[in-house]
Amino acid sequence: MDGSEFVSFLEEKRAPFVFFLPISILFLLGRPIINDSVEA
Repeated sequence: MDGSEFVSFLEEKRAPFVFFLPISILFLLGRPIINDSVEA
């Protein structure tokens, strides 16, 4: 696999990755906040 094929592969995989990455970050950051509010 040469460079251009790798770039096209990244272009195909980037859309779902860019979509799910912020959601996973928000989930990881929000989980301790939710746990604190539940325990309070």
